[in-house]
Amino acid sequence: MLRRLRPLALVSLLLAPAAAPAQEPPAQQPPGAEPEQEFFEAIRVNVVNIDVFVEDREGNPITGLTRDDFELQVDGRAVPISNFYAATEERLLARPERRPAAEPAPAPAPEPPAPAPEPPPDQRLQLVFYVDNFNLRAPDRNRVLRSLARFVSAQVPAGTPMMLISYDHSLNVRQPFTTDPLLILDAAGEVEKLSGLAAGRDADRRIALGEIEDAEDEFEALTAAASYAEARQTELTQPVESLTRFMEPLGGLPGRKALVYVSSGLPKRVGEDLFLYIENRFRRSRARMRSFTYDLTNKYEELTRAANTSGVTLYTLDAGGLQSFDSLSAEEGGSVQGGSFVEIDSVNRANLQAPLHQLAHATGGRALTNSNNLELMFGQLLQDLTTYYSLGYEATPADEQRFRRVEVEVKVPGARVRHRNGFRLLSQERRLEQGVLAALALGQEGDRFGLRPVVGRPAPADNGAYRVPLDIQIPLGEVTLVPNGERWLGRLLVAVQAMDEQGRTSPLVRSQTLELSIPDADHANAIEQHVTWSAELVMRPGRQRLVVGLADLLSGELGYTLGALEVPGG
Repeated sequence: MLRRLRPLALVSLLLAPAAAPAQEPPAQQPPGAEPEQEFFEAIRVNVVNIDVFVEDREGNPITGLTRDDFELQVDGRAVPISNFYAATEERLLARPERRPAAEPAPAPAPEPPAPAPEPPPDQRLQLVFYVDNFNLRAPDRNRVLRSLARFVSAQVPAGTPMMLISYDHSLNVRQPFTTDPLLILDAAGEVEKLSGLAAGRDADRRIALGEIEDAEDEFEALTAAASYAEARQTELTQPVESLTRFMEPLGGLPGRKALVYVSSGLPKRVGEDLFLYIENRFRRSRARMRSFTYDLTNKYEELTRAANTSGVTLYTLDAGGLQSFDSLSAEEGGSVQGGSFVEIDSVNRANLQAPLHQLAHATGGRALTNSNNLELMFGQLLQDLTTYYSLGYEATPADEQRFRRVEVEVKVPGARVRHRNGFRLLSQERRLEQGVLAALALGQEGDRFGLRPVVGRPAPADNGAYRVPLDIQIPLGEVTLVPNGERWLGRLLVAVQAMDEQGRTSPLVRSQTLELSIPDADHANAIEQHVTWSAELVMRPGRQRLVVGLADLLSGELGYTLGALEVPGG
Protein backbone atom coordinates (compact mmCIF):
# COMPACT_ATOMS: atom_id res chain seq x y z
CA MET A 1 0.00 0.00 0.00
CA LEU A 2 1.01 3.58 -0.44
CA ARG A 3 2.63 5.03 2.62
CA ARG A 4 1.51 8.25 4.25
CA LEU A 5 2.61 11.40 2.42
CA ARG A 6 4.75 13.45 4.77
CA PRO A 7 5.05 17.20 4.25
CA LEU A 8 8.31 18.90 5.09
CA ALA A 9 8.43 20.41 8.52
CA LEU A 10 8.64 23.88 7.03
CA VAL A 11 6.61 25.07 4.07
CA SER A 12 9.01 27.00 1.88
CA LEU A 13 7.61 29.99 0.07
CA LEU A 14 10.03 30.68 -2.74
CA LEU A 15 9.69 33.39 -5.34
CA ALA A 16 11.12 32.59 -8.77
CA PRO A 17 10.34 33.50 -12.38
CA ALA A 18 7.16 31.73 -13.44
CA ALA A 19 8.83 30.35 -16.55
CA ALA A 20 11.86 28.90 -14.73
CA PRO A 21 12.92 25.50 -16.18
CA ALA A 22 12.15 22.43 -14.06
CA GLN A 23 15.80 21.39 -13.60
CA GLU A 24 16.80 24.71 -12.09
CA PRO A 25 15.58 25.24 -8.54
CA PRO A 26 14.03 28.67 -8.00
CA ALA A 27 16.18 31.21 -6.25
CA GLN A 28 14.96 32.08 -2.79
CA GLN A 29 14.29 35.72 -2.12
CA PRO A 30 15.24 37.27 1.19
CA PRO A 31 12.26 37.39 3.52
CA GLY A 32 10.31 40.61 3.47
CA ALA A 33 9.56 42.72 6.47
CA GLU A 34 6.98 41.47 8.95
CA PRO A 35 3.47 42.35 7.81
CA GLU A 36 1.87 45.25 9.56
CA GLN A 37 -0.60 44.39 12.30
CA GLU A 38 -3.62 45.24 10.26
CA PHE A 39 -6.65 43.07 9.80
CA PHE A 40 -8.57 42.35 6.68
CA GLU A 41 -11.44 40.00 6.02
CA ALA A 42 -12.04 37.88 2.94
CA ILE A 43 -15.62 38.19 1.82
CA ARG A 44 -16.32 34.83 0.19
CA VAL A 45 -19.83 34.15 -1.05
CA ASN A 46 -20.85 30.49 -1.19
CA VAL A 47 -24.04 29.99 -3.16
CA VAL A 48 -25.96 26.78 -2.51
CA ASN A 49 -28.22 25.92 -5.46
CA ILE A 50 -31.46 24.06 -4.72
CA ASP A 51 -33.05 22.34 -7.73
CA VAL A 52 -36.84 22.61 -7.59
CA PHE A 53 -39.28 20.60 -9.71
CA VAL A 54 -42.78 22.04 -10.02
CA GLU A 55 -45.65 20.00 -11.47
CA ASP A 56 -49.41 20.24 -11.80
CA ARG A 57 -51.81 17.58 -10.47
CA GLU A 58 -51.28 15.43 -13.57
CA GLY A 59 -47.50 15.48 -13.20
CA ASN A 60 -46.84 17.92 -16.03
CA PRO A 61 -44.05 20.47 -15.42
CA ILE A 62 -45.18 24.04 -14.74
CA THR A 63 -42.96 26.45 -16.64
CA GLY A 64 -42.76 30.22 -16.89
CA LEU A 65 -42.41 30.90 -13.16
CA THR A 66 -40.21 33.71 -11.86
CA ARG A 67 -38.20 34.33 -8.73
CA ASP A 68 -41.20 36.05 -7.14
CA ASP A 69 -43.25 32.84 -7.40
CA PHE A 70 -41.01 31.05 -4.88
CA GLU A 71 -40.31 31.33 -1.17
CA LEU A 72 -37.16 29.67 0.16
CA GLN A 73 -36.78 28.75 3.83
CA VAL A 74 -33.64 27.49 5.56
CA ASP A 75 -34.21 25.94 8.99
CA GLY A 76 -37.70 27.47 9.00
CA ARG A 77 -36.49 31.01 8.26
CA ALA A 78 -37.32 32.78 4.99
CA VAL A 79 -34.15 33.78 3.16
CA PRO A 80 -33.57 35.85 0.00
CA ILE A 81 -33.17 34.00 -3.29
CA SER A 82 -29.81 35.28 -4.51
CA ASN A 83 -29.66 33.37 -7.80
CA PHE A 84 -32.50 32.18 -10.01
CA TYR A 85 -32.36 29.95 -13.08
CA ALA A 86 -35.25 28.43 -15.04
CA ALA A 87 -34.37 25.49 -17.30
CA THR A 88 -36.70 24.21 -20.00
CA GLU A 89 -36.37 21.32 -22.40
CA GLU A 90 -35.99 23.65 -25.36
CA ARG A 91 -33.02 25.39 -23.73
CA LEU A 92 -31.12 22.21 -22.89
CA LEU A 93 -31.86 19.72 -25.66
CA ALA A 94 -29.42 20.47 -28.45
CA ARG A 95 -29.48 17.03 -30.07
CA PRO A 96 -30.07 17.42 -33.85
CA GLU A 97 -32.91 15.53 -35.49
CA ARG A 98 -31.88 12.32 -37.25
CA ARG A 99 -32.73 11.72 -40.91
CA PRO A 100 -33.95 8.35 -42.20
CA ALA A 101 -31.28 6.03 -43.53
CA ALA A 102 -32.44 6.49 -47.11
CA GLU A 103 -34.31 9.46 -48.50
CA PRO A 104 -34.71 11.29 -51.83
CA ALA A 105 -32.55 14.24 -52.70
CA PRO A 106 -33.34 16.90 -50.14
CA ALA A 107 -34.95 20.17 -50.98
CA PRO A 108 -32.96 23.31 -50.25
CA ALA A 109 -32.33 23.22 -46.54
CA PRO A 110 -33.93 25.92 -44.43
CA GLU A 111 -31.82 28.08 -42.23
CA PRO A 112 -30.59 25.99 -39.29
CA PRO A 113 -32.10 26.94 -35.94
CA ALA A 114 -29.97 28.89 -33.55
CA PRO A 115 -28.08 26.58 -31.20
CA ALA A 116 -29.49 26.17 -27.71
CA PRO A 117 -27.73 28.45 -25.26
CA GLU A 118 -25.20 26.79 -23.00
CA PRO A 119 -26.33 26.58 -19.37
CA PRO A 120 -24.11 28.37 -16.84
CA PRO A 121 -21.29 26.25 -15.37
CA ASP A 122 -23.11 25.61 -12.10
CA GLN A 123 -26.10 24.19 -14.04
CA ARG A 124 -24.26 21.75 -16.29
CA LEU A 125 -25.38 18.19 -15.64
CA GLN A 126 -23.27 15.10 -14.94
CA LEU A 127 -25.20 11.83 -15.00
CA VAL A 128 -24.25 8.57 -13.27
CA PHE A 129 -25.88 5.16 -13.82
CA TYR A 130 -25.37 2.86 -10.81
CA VAL A 131 -26.26 -0.80 -11.41
CA ASP A 132 -26.50 -2.64 -8.08
CA ASN A 133 -25.89 -6.23 -9.20
CA PHE A 134 -25.83 -7.29 -5.57
CA ASN A 135 -29.55 -6.46 -5.35
CA LEU A 136 -30.64 -7.29 -8.91
CA ARG A 137 -32.07 -10.26 -10.75
CA ALA A 138 -30.33 -10.67 -14.11
CA PRO A 139 -33.49 -10.69 -16.30
CA ASP A 140 -34.80 -7.53 -14.62
CA ARG A 141 -31.43 -5.81 -14.94
CA ASN A 142 -30.97 -6.65 -18.62
CA ARG A 143 -34.44 -5.42 -19.49
CA VAL A 144 -33.64 -2.08 -17.81
CA LEU A 145 -30.22 -1.83 -19.47
CA ARG A 146 -31.74 -2.26 -22.91
CA SER A 147 -34.19 0.54 -22.19
CA LEU A 148 -31.38 2.63 -20.73
CA ALA A 149 -29.44 2.16 -23.98
CA ARG A 150 -32.28 3.74 -25.94
CA PHE A 151 -32.49 6.57 -23.41
CA VAL A 152 -28.76 7.32 -23.60
CA SER A 153 -28.52 7.17 -27.38
CA ALA A 154 -31.66 9.12 -28.27
CA GLN A 155 -32.81 11.29 -25.37
CA VAL A 156 -30.02 12.45 -23.07
CA PRO A 157 -28.98 16.00 -24.08
CA ALA A 158 -25.96 15.97 -26.36
CA GLY A 159 -22.67 16.63 -24.61
CA THR A 160 -23.87 15.42 -21.19
CA PRO A 161 -21.03 13.68 -19.28
CA MET A 162 -22.21 10.19 -18.29
CA MET A 163 -20.69 7.40 -16.21
CA LEU A 164 -21.71 3.78 -15.65
CA ILE A 165 -20.69 1.87 -12.53
CA SER A 166 -21.79 -1.41 -10.99
CA TYR A 167 -21.64 -2.98 -7.57
CA ASP A 168 -20.58 -6.64 -7.62
CA HIS A 169 -19.27 -7.29 -4.08
CA SER A 170 -17.30 -4.06 -4.70
CA LEU A 171 -17.79 -0.85 -6.65
CA ASN A 172 -16.52 -1.06 -10.24
CA VAL A 173 -16.28 1.84 -12.68
CA ARG A 174 -17.37 0.24 -15.95
CA GLN A 175 -17.14 3.48 -17.93
CA PRO A 176 -15.65 6.74 -16.56
CA PHE A 177 -17.29 10.03 -17.47
CA THR A 178 -17.74 10.40 -21.20
CA THR A 179 -19.96 12.35 -23.58
CA ASP A 180 -19.94 9.46 -26.08
CA PRO A 181 -23.16 7.42 -25.74
CA LEU A 182 -21.57 4.48 -27.56
CA LEU A 183 -19.07 3.98 -24.74
CA ILE A 184 -21.92 3.84 -22.24
CA LEU A 185 -23.71 1.29 -24.44
CA ASP A 186 -20.57 -0.86 -24.60
CA ALA A 187 -20.23 -0.79 -20.81
CA ALA A 188 -23.90 -1.68 -20.38
CA GLY A 189 -23.41 -4.64 -22.69
CA GLU A 190 -20.57 -5.90 -20.50
CA VAL A 191 -22.68 -5.55 -17.36
CA GLU A 192 -25.43 -7.65 -19.00
CA LYS A 193 -23.05 -10.61 -18.97
CA LEU A 194 -22.64 -10.52 -15.17
CA SER A 195 -24.61 -12.55 -12.66
CA GLY A 196 -27.52 -10.97 -10.82
CA LEU A 197 -26.85 -11.80 -7.19
CA ALA A 198 -30.38 -11.15 -5.88
CA ALA A 199 -31.53 -14.56 -7.16
CA GLY A 200 -29.44 -16.25 -4.50
CA ARG A 201 -31.09 -14.27 -1.75
CA ASP A 202 -34.53 -15.06 -3.20
CA ALA A 203 -33.64 -18.72 -2.76
CA ASP A 204 -32.44 -18.08 0.81
CA ARG A 205 -35.77 -16.40 1.60
CA ARG A 206 -37.76 -19.36 0.29
CA ILE A 207 -35.65 -21.72 2.40
CA ALA A 208 -36.27 -19.56 5.50
CA LEU A 209 -40.02 -19.52 4.83
CA GLY A 210 -39.97 -23.31 4.53
CA GLU A 211 -38.09 -23.65 7.84
CA ILE A 212 -40.66 -21.40 9.54
CA GLU A 213 -43.47 -23.49 8.03
CA ASP A 214 -41.91 -26.71 9.34
CA ALA A 215 -41.01 -25.29 12.79
CA GLU A 216 -42.63 -27.08 15.71
CA ASP A 217 -42.69 -24.00 17.95
CA GLU A 218 -42.20 -20.25 17.82
CA PHE A 219 -38.64 -20.38 19.15
CA GLU A 220 -37.54 -22.61 16.27
CA ALA A 221 -39.28 -20.34 13.78
CA LEU A 222 -37.66 -17.22 15.28
CA THR A 223 -34.25 -18.87 15.03
CA ALA A 224 -34.73 -19.45 11.29
CA ALA A 225 -35.94 -15.88 10.68
CA ALA A 226 -33.17 -14.30 12.76
CA SER A 227 -30.49 -16.38 11.02
CA TYR A 228 -31.69 -15.12 7.62
CA ALA A 229 -32.03 -11.50 8.80
CA GLU A 230 -28.58 -11.34 10.41
CA ALA A 231 -26.82 -12.69 7.34
CA ARG A 232 -28.78 -10.43 4.98
CA GLN A 233 -28.19 -7.33 7.12
CA THR A 234 -24.43 -7.86 7.05
CA GLU A 235 -24.50 -8.30 3.28
CA LEU A 236 -26.65 -5.23 2.69
CA THR A 237 -24.59 -2.75 4.66
CA GLN A 238 -21.69 -3.18 2.22
CA PRO A 239 -23.33 -1.89 -1.00
CA VAL A 240 -25.13 0.90 0.86
CA GLU A 241 -21.94 2.05 2.58
CA SER A 242 -20.05 1.82 -0.72
CA LEU A 243 -22.59 4.07 -2.42
CA THR A 244 -22.40 6.48 0.52
CA ARG A 245 -18.60 6.70 0.16
CA PHE A 246 -18.99 7.28 -3.58
CA MET A 247 -20.84 10.51 -2.83
CA GLU A 248 -17.54 12.03 -1.62
CA PRO A 249 -15.75 12.20 -5.00
CA LEU A 250 -19.00 13.13 -6.75
CA GLY A 251 -19.22 16.14 -4.46
CA GLY A 252 -15.94 17.41 -5.87
CA LEU A 253 -17.48 17.76 -9.33
CA PRO A 254 -18.90 21.13 -10.40
CA GLY A 255 -22.50 21.65 -11.48
CA ARG A 256 -25.54 19.41 -11.10
CA LYS A 257 -25.19 15.69 -10.40
CA ALA A 258 -27.89 13.05 -10.89
CA LEU A 259 -27.44 9.36 -10.05
CA VAL A 260 -29.82 6.68 -11.38
CA TYR A 261 -29.78 3.74 -8.97
CA VAL A 262 -31.01 0.47 -10.52
CA SER A 263 -31.89 -2.47 -8.27
CA SER A 264 -34.64 -4.94 -7.41
CA GLY A 265 -35.22 -3.12 -4.13
CA LEU A 266 -33.58 -2.59 -0.74
CA PRO A 267 -35.16 -3.79 2.52
CA LYS A 268 -36.03 -1.22 5.13
CA ARG A 269 -36.22 -3.89 7.85
CA VAL A 270 -34.48 -7.10 6.90
CA GLY A 271 -36.75 -10.14 7.18
CA GLU A 272 -39.86 -8.21 8.21
CA ASP A 273 -42.05 -10.51 6.11
CA LEU A 274 -40.58 -13.59 7.81
CA PHE A 275 -41.36 -12.29 11.29
CA LEU A 276 -44.88 -11.40 10.14
CA TYR A 277 -45.35 -14.96 8.91
CA ILE A 278 -44.36 -16.22 12.37
CA GLU A 279 -47.09 -14.02 13.88
CA ASN A 280 -49.60 -15.58 11.49
CA ARG A 281 -48.50 -19.07 12.44
CA PHE A 282 -48.38 -18.75 16.21
CA ARG A 283 -51.16 -17.14 18.21
CA ARG A 284 -50.24 -14.28 20.56
CA SER A 285 -46.86 -13.92 18.91
CA ARG A 286 -45.29 -10.47 18.63
CA ALA A 287 -42.53 -11.64 16.33
CA ARG A 288 -42.86 -8.74 13.89
CA MET A 289 -41.39 -6.41 16.52
CA ARG A 290 -38.14 -8.37 16.16
CA SER A 291 -37.69 -6.96 12.67
CA PHE A 292 -36.87 -3.53 14.16
CA THR A 293 -33.57 -5.10 15.29
CA TYR A 294 -32.64 -5.29 11.62
CA ASP A 295 -33.79 -1.81 10.60
CA LEU A 296 -31.46 -0.13 8.06
CA THR A 297 -33.16 3.28 8.09
CA ASN A 298 -30.10 4.95 9.62
CA LYS A 299 -27.90 3.64 6.79
CA TYR A 300 -30.22 5.15 4.21
CA GLU A 301 -30.33 8.45 6.11
CA GLU A 302 -26.52 8.54 6.06
CA LEU A 303 -26.64 8.00 2.30
CA THR A 304 -29.16 10.79 1.70
CA ARG A 305 -27.18 13.22 3.87
CA ALA A 306 -24.01 12.38 1.95
CA ALA A 307 -25.87 12.87 -1.35
CA ASN A 308 -27.32 16.21 -0.26
CA THR A 309 -23.94 17.38 1.01
CA SER A 310 -22.44 16.54 -2.39
CA GLY A 311 -25.39 17.98 -4.36
CA VAL A 312 -26.40 14.61 -5.86
CA THR A 313 -30.04 13.94 -6.77
CA LEU A 314 -30.98 10.24 -6.54
CA TYR A 315 -33.35 8.52 -8.97
CA THR A 316 -34.18 5.01 -7.77
CA LEU A 317 -35.50 2.51 -10.29
CA ASP A 318 -37.10 -0.79 -9.26
CA ALA A 319 -36.07 -3.09 -12.09
CA GLY A 320 -38.70 -5.69 -11.15
CA GLY A 321 -41.61 -3.58 -12.38
CA LEU A 322 -45.05 -5.09 -11.87
CA GLN A 323 -44.68 -8.55 -10.34
CA SER A 324 -47.00 -11.38 -9.39
CA PHE A 325 -46.86 -12.67 -5.84
CA ASP A 326 -44.45 -15.54 -5.27
CA SER A 327 -47.07 -17.28 -3.14
CA LEU A 328 -49.32 -17.71 -6.17
CA SER A 329 -46.69 -19.53 -8.21
CA ALA A 330 -46.98 -23.25 -8.88
CA GLU A 331 -43.69 -23.76 -7.06
CA GLU A 332 -45.02 -22.29 -3.82
CA GLY A 333 -48.39 -24.02 -3.97
CA GLY A 334 -50.41 -20.89 -3.29
CA SER A 335 -51.10 -21.39 0.43
CA VAL A 336 -49.58 -22.63 3.64
CA GLN A 337 -51.45 -23.84 6.70
CA GLY A 338 -54.65 -22.93 4.90
CA GLY A 339 -53.64 -19.26 4.68
CA SER A 340 -52.40 -17.35 1.63
CA PHE A 341 -48.84 -16.02 1.34
CA VAL A 342 -50.21 -12.94 -0.44
CA GLU A 343 -50.01 -10.76 2.67
CA ILE A 344 -46.45 -11.91 3.33
CA ASP A 345 -45.36 -11.13 -0.24
CA SER A 346 -47.17 -7.78 -0.17
CA VAL A 347 -45.29 -6.75 2.98
CA ASN A 348 -42.02 -7.96 1.45
CA ARG A 349 -42.53 -5.84 -1.67
CA ALA A 350 -43.49 -2.72 0.29
CA ASN A 351 -40.47 -3.28 2.55
CA LEU A 352 -38.14 -3.47 -0.49
CA GLN A 353 -39.55 -0.33 -2.11
CA ALA A 354 -39.74 1.91 0.97
CA PRO A 355 -36.00 2.81 0.93
CA LEU A 356 -36.18 3.59 -2.80
CA HIS A 357 -38.82 6.21 -2.05
CA GLN A 358 -36.88 7.45 1.00
CA LEU A 359 -33.67 8.01 -1.00
CA ALA A 360 -35.44 9.78 -3.85
CA HIS A 361 -37.71 11.95 -1.70
CA ALA A 362 -34.90 13.21 0.56
CA THR A 363 -32.72 14.27 -2.40
CA GLY A 364 -35.46 15.72 -4.63
CA GLY A 365 -35.45 12.88 -7.16
CA ARG A 366 -38.01 10.27 -8.14
CA ALA A 367 -38.65 6.66 -7.17
CA LEU A 368 -39.60 4.84 -10.37
CA THR A 369 -41.48 1.73 -9.18
CA ASN A 370 -44.41 -0.57 -10.00
CA SER A 371 -44.30 -0.11 -13.75
CA ASN A 372 -43.27 -2.19 -16.74
CA ASN A 373 -43.30 0.92 -18.94
CA LEU A 374 -39.61 1.75 -18.76
CA GLU A 375 -39.87 4.30 -21.56
CA LEU A 376 -42.37 6.24 -19.45
CA MET A 377 -40.07 5.99 -16.43
CA PHE A 378 -37.06 7.26 -18.37
CA GLY A 379 -39.27 9.98 -19.83
CA GLN A 380 -40.00 11.19 -16.30
CA LEU A 381 -36.27 11.22 -15.63
CA LEU A 382 -35.64 13.25 -18.79
CA GLN A 383 -38.30 15.72 -17.70
CA ASP A 384 -36.41 16.35 -14.47
CA LEU A 385 -33.05 16.64 -16.20
CA THR A 386 -34.27 19.28 -18.63
CA THR A 387 -37.11 21.19 -16.91
CA TYR A 388 -36.51 22.59 -13.44
CA TYR A 389 -35.84 25.74 -11.42
CA SER A 390 -32.68 26.50 -9.47
CA LEU A 391 -32.88 28.71 -6.38
CA GLY A 392 -29.62 30.09 -4.98
CA TYR A 393 -29.02 30.73 -1.29
CA GLU A 394 -26.01 32.76 -0.15
CA ALA A 395 -24.64 30.64 2.67
CA THR A 396 -22.47 32.09 5.42
CA PRO A 397 -19.62 30.56 7.45
CA ALA A 398 -22.22 29.82 10.13
CA ASP A 399 -23.72 27.26 7.73
CA GLU A 400 -20.49 25.25 7.53
CA GLN A 401 -20.51 21.67 8.80
CA ARG A 402 -24.16 21.85 9.92
CA PHE A 403 -27.00 20.19 8.07
CA ARG A 404 -29.59 22.82 7.18
CA ARG A 405 -33.21 21.95 6.44
CA VAL A 406 -34.75 23.43 3.30
CA GLU A 407 -38.38 24.14 2.42
CA VAL A 408 -39.65 25.68 -0.83
CA GLU A 409 -43.14 27.04 -1.35
CA VAL A 410 -44.62 27.97 -4.73
CA LYS A 411 -47.32 30.60 -5.05
CA VAL A 412 -49.28 28.56 -7.59
CA PRO A 413 -52.54 26.90 -6.49
CA GLY A 414 -52.44 23.13 -6.77
CA ALA A 415 -48.75 22.95 -7.67
CA ARG A 416 -46.65 20.05 -6.39
CA VAL A 417 -43.04 20.74 -5.45
CA ARG A 418 -40.02 18.45 -5.12
CA HIS A 419 -36.54 19.38 -3.89
CA ARG A 420 -33.79 18.07 -1.65
CA ASN A 421 -34.61 18.34 2.05
CA GLY A 422 -31.41 20.09 3.06
CA PHE A 423 -27.72 20.72 2.57
CA ARG A 424 -24.46 20.90 4.46
CA LEU A 425 -21.98 23.62 3.48
CA LEU A 426 -18.44 22.30 3.54
CA SER A 427 -15.51 24.42 4.63
CA GLN A 428 -13.03 25.53 2.00
CA GLU A 429 -10.57 22.96 3.34
CA ARG A 430 -13.08 20.10 2.96
CA ARG A 431 -14.08 21.29 -0.52
CA LEU A 432 -10.41 21.23 -1.53
CA GLU A 433 -9.99 17.69 -0.22
CA GLN A 434 -13.19 16.56 -1.92
CA GLY A 435 -12.04 18.00 -5.23
CA VAL A 436 -8.67 16.26 -5.01
CA LEU A 437 -10.46 12.96 -4.44
CA ALA A 438 -12.75 13.63 -7.42
CA ALA A 439 -9.73 14.25 -9.63
CA LEU A 440 -8.08 11.03 -8.44
CA ALA A 441 -11.11 8.76 -8.57
CA LEU A 442 -12.98 10.24 -11.53
CA GLY A 443 -10.19 11.83 -13.59
CA GLN A 444 -11.71 15.31 -13.38
CA GLU A 445 -9.29 18.18 -13.85
CA GLY A 446 -9.77 21.94 -13.72
CA ASP A 447 -6.53 23.85 -13.21
CA ARG A 448 -7.36 27.51 -13.44
CA PHE A 449 -4.17 28.52 -11.59
CA GLY A 450 -1.48 26.98 -13.82
CA LEU A 451 -0.14 24.74 -11.04
CA ARG A 452 3.17 23.04 -11.83
CA PRO A 453 4.42 20.10 -9.77
CA VAL A 454 8.17 19.51 -10.00
CA VAL A 455 9.27 16.05 -8.88
CA GLY A 456 12.70 15.62 -7.36
CA ARG A 457 15.01 12.61 -7.21
CA PRO A 458 13.57 9.69 -5.18
CA ALA A 459 15.62 8.39 -2.27
CA PRO A 460 15.27 4.92 -0.65
CA ALA A 461 13.15 4.71 2.48
CA ASP A 462 12.11 1.84 4.74
CA ASN A 463 10.34 -1.35 3.57
CA GLY A 464 11.18 -0.88 -0.10
CA ALA A 465 9.47 2.51 -0.32
CA TYR A 466 10.97 5.75 -1.62
CA ARG A 467 10.92 9.36 -0.46
CA VAL A 468 9.94 11.60 -3.36
CA PRO A 469 10.43 15.36 -2.94
CA LEU A 470 7.85 17.53 -4.63
CA ASP A 471 7.71 21.28 -5.27
CA ILE A 472 4.36 22.79 -6.21
CA GLN A 473 4.87 26.01 -8.17
CA ILE A 474 1.96 28.47 -8.03
CA PRO A 475 2.00 31.52 -10.33
CA LEU A 476 1.33 34.59 -8.19
CA GLY A 477 -0.31 36.35 -11.10
CA GLU A 478 -3.16 33.79 -10.99
CA VAL A 479 -4.07 34.04 -7.30
CA THR A 480 -5.93 36.76 -5.44
CA LEU A 481 -3.82 39.43 -3.73
CA VAL A 482 -5.49 42.28 -1.86
CA PRO A 483 -3.88 45.57 -0.78
CA ASN A 484 -3.48 46.07 2.94
CA GLY A 485 -1.59 49.20 3.89
CA GLU A 486 1.80 49.03 2.21
CA ARG A 487 1.59 45.31 1.44
CA TRP A 488 -0.37 42.90 -0.74
CA LEU A 489 -1.74 39.88 1.11
CA GLY A 490 -2.98 36.47 -0.02
CA ARG A 491 -4.06 33.20 1.54
CA LEU A 492 -3.72 29.77 -0.07
CA LEU A 493 -4.16 26.11 0.76
CA VAL A 494 -2.42 23.31 -1.14
CA ALA A 495 -3.27 19.60 -1.03
CA VAL A 496 -1.72 16.55 -2.70
CA GLN A 497 -2.77 12.92 -2.97
CA ALA A 498 -1.65 9.93 -5.03
CA MET A 499 -3.19 6.71 -6.33
CA ASP A 500 -1.45 3.61 -7.64
CA GLU A 501 -2.58 1.39 -10.52
CA GLN A 502 -4.53 -0.85 -8.12
CA GLY A 503 -6.67 2.11 -7.07
CA ARG A 504 -5.09 2.42 -3.62
CA THR A 505 -4.90 6.01 -2.45
CA SER A 506 -2.44 7.59 -0.08
CA PRO A 507 -3.65 9.73 2.82
CA LEU A 508 -4.23 13.26 1.57
CA VAL A 509 -1.67 15.82 2.73
CA ARG A 510 -2.63 19.48 3.02
CA SER A 511 -0.59 22.54 3.82
CA GLN A 512 -1.30 24.91 6.61
CA THR A 513 -2.70 28.23 5.42
CA LEU A 514 -0.02 29.90 3.31
CA GLU A 515 0.00 33.59 4.21
CA LEU A 516 1.45 35.69 1.40
CA SER A 517 2.77 39.16 2.20
CA ILE A 518 4.36 41.22 -0.58
CA PRO A 519 5.63 44.79 -0.15
CA ASP A 520 3.80 47.23 -2.38
CA ALA A 521 7.06 48.18 -4.11
CA ASP A 522 7.62 44.53 -5.16
CA HIS A 523 4.06 43.79 -6.27
CA ALA A 524 4.54 44.36 -10.01
CA ASN A 525 7.60 42.09 -10.06
CA ALA A 526 6.07 39.44 -7.79
CA ILE A 527 3.06 38.73 -10.01
CA GLU A 528 5.47 37.63 -12.74
CA GLN A 529 6.91 34.97 -10.42
CA HIS A 530 5.64 31.93 -8.56
CA VAL A 531 5.43 30.79 -4.97
CA THR A 532 6.51 27.23 -4.11
CA TRP A 533 5.15 24.81 -1.54
CA SER A 534 7.37 21.80 -0.85
CA ALA A 535 6.38 18.38 0.40
CA GLU A 536 7.87 14.92 0.58
CA LEU A 537 5.88 11.89 -0.54
CA VAL A 538 6.67 8.36 0.63
CA MET A 539 5.38 5.69 -1.76
CA ARG A 540 6.20 2.32 -3.19
CA PRO A 541 7.70 1.74 -6.65
CA GLY A 542 5.47 1.84 -9.70
CA ARG A 543 3.33 4.21 -11.66
CA GLN A 544 1.31 6.67 -9.60
CA ARG A 545 -1.40 9.17 -10.43
CA LEU A 546 -0.80 12.49 -8.67
CA VAL A 547 -3.29 15.28 -8.01
CA VAL A 548 -2.41 18.72 -6.72
CA GLY A 549 -5.21 20.99 -5.55
CA LEU A 550 -5.17 24.67 -4.64
CA ALA A 551 -7.74 26.72 -2.74
CA ASP A 552 -7.55 30.50 -3.05
CA LEU A 553 -9.08 31.44 0.30
CA LEU A 554 -9.72 35.06 -0.68
CA SER A 555 -11.61 34.39 -3.92
CA GLY A 556 -13.05 31.01 -2.92
CA GLU A 557 -11.80 29.47 -6.18
CA LEU A 558 -10.45 25.93 -6.40
CA GLY A 559 -8.12 24.40 -8.99
CA TYR A 560 -6.66 20.95 -9.61
CA THR A 561 -3.97 19.53 -11.83
CA LEU A 562 -3.66 15.85 -12.62
CA GLY A 563 -0.42 14.16 -13.54
CA ALA A 564 1.53 10.91 -13.32
CA LEU A 565 4.92 9.88 -12.04
CA GLU A 566 6.95 6.70 -12.07
CA VAL A 567 8.65 5.73 -8.82
CA PRO A 568 11.67 3.56 -9.76
CA GLY A 569 12.79 0.48 -7.91
CA GLY A 570 11.12 -2.77 -6.96
